[in-house]
Amino acid sequence: EMVTPQDLGSNFFVDRGSVGQPRAQVALGLLQELNEEVRGDCLVQSASSLIASAELREVLSGGYTAVIASNLDEECGVLLSEQCWDLDIPLFLVQTNGMIGMVRCQFKEHAVIESKPETELFDLRLSAPWEELLEAARQVDLGSLDEEHRAHVPWVYLMIQMVDRFKVEHGRQPAFKDRPWFEAAIEASKHVPDQQNLEQARDNLRAALMPVERALCDEAREVLEAAPDHCSQHPGSKFWVVAKAVLEFMQNEGNGLPPLAGKIPDMVSDTESYVGLQQLFASKAEADLNSVILRVQNILQENGMSQDSVPASHVRLVCLNCNALRVARTGKAAGDWTPPCSSLVEKLQSWDPADANAIWVLLFRSIDRFQKIHSRFPGANPGDFSGDVPLLKALLHTVMSEMQLTDAVQGWQQAHPSLDLDDLLHECCRFGNSQLHPVAAVMGGIVSQEVLKVVTEQFLPLNNLFVYNGIDSTSMSMAPALC
Repeated sequence: EMVTPQDLGSNFFVDRGSVGQPRAQVALGLLQELNEEVRGDCLVQSASSLIASAELREVLSGGYTAVIASNLDEECGVLLSEQCWDLDIPLFLVQTNGMIGMVRCQFKEHAVIESKPETELFDLRLSAPWEELLEAARQVDLGSLDEEHRAHVPWVYLMIQMVDRFKVEHGRQPAFKDRPWFEAAIEASKHVPDQQNLEQARDNLRAALMPVERALCDEAREVLEAAPDHCSQHPGSKFWVVAKAVLEFMQNEGNGLPPLAGKIPDMVSDTESYVGLQQLFASKAEADLNSVILRVQNILQENGMSQDSVPASHVRLVCLNCNALRVARTGKAAGDWTPPCSSLVEKLQSWDPADANAIWVLLFRSIDRFQKIHSRFPGANPGDFSGDVPLLKALLHTVMSEMQLTDAVQGWQQAHPSLDLDDLLHECCRFGNSQLHPVAAVMGGIVSQEVLKVVTEQFLPLNNLFVYNGIDSTSMSMAPALC
């Protein structure tokens, strides 16, 4: 497409001298000025003609890590979705219209090693210490220490001693119901008020009373238990090879526990005791890592792969983040509009104010239908746009009927009486498919963030539809698949 005078008011990357020039070429030159390390290329060809052509698959097969497409019509979006799905290339479909933005993420499978949970969980093995840690805790003779040294014994040692004493007295592992026993033991151990190491022990009672099998969170356990099947289906996947090795470790020398990460939190302690505790955890973590590496090598040999195909650094990263392992999957965007649309129905009938944005999914669908029929967007013609409102409303009812969402939209109207559907239709026509700078900037930031998540395998990406409402500064996400 060529730069038009109308673009001057809606596209940040064009000026009066750009009118009549290819829009992609003009924007590319200015974008590259933002970062001299970035290289780009452009095709002076409409997206619709490229996507509909036979050369699309050849273009996509050029080793792309991800594909980002903006403001495609429905037909082009479906075609691109199918091709990217077949080639297993992550796809990000972005749309903005006026004050509303929407992004749809599509990927078959995205394995995340470092999901960066909000709260870091330390695996301290308080209720199931290995032999060296248990022996180190037992060697701490509290009775022979003065008050100052007693107050600087790491709380990990104190808690392991209490758990050990509980097992001897009761002949079983402690449980959450035994919290009063431990609180009484902590209180009896105090020699001065507000003894900080004992207060830290009290604060971490939940970790000490946690069942051993809960050392691994449910999400990570689900990933590891699926590893044998996925490893056989994808023998070349580093992620699944190491995940299978970790599972085998847990089933054998790990005694049901994952390899130790070896990290400990800050705590009240004298330097010598803290460093000694660190060394104990680091030594155990290294031993567990070596065991997992041996299992990785055995799996690679079984799969007929080179021993160098999974570096030790990758195995170490997985062992450090066993509790953060996640696998995200989305449905195919090409199938979003096939009823029953259960996730969309749930959002439309939700009373959560943020979920009111679900109606924009249908409105954007109706706008696409309007553009296909009239070869223009509602409100795009100069002058009064009120004549487009009833046309768009009729198409909205058609879309609702096709997607079997008439009852769900009635539920939306009941859940959000302050919002008038006719007002939103009026807004859609008033937008006139304008690409406003602030909304485009917000959506560009969101999409670039999601692409980085996919490329770096850190953090969980959106799953999988996200709507941004610039009118009232709210947003909504929908998972796992639209329909």
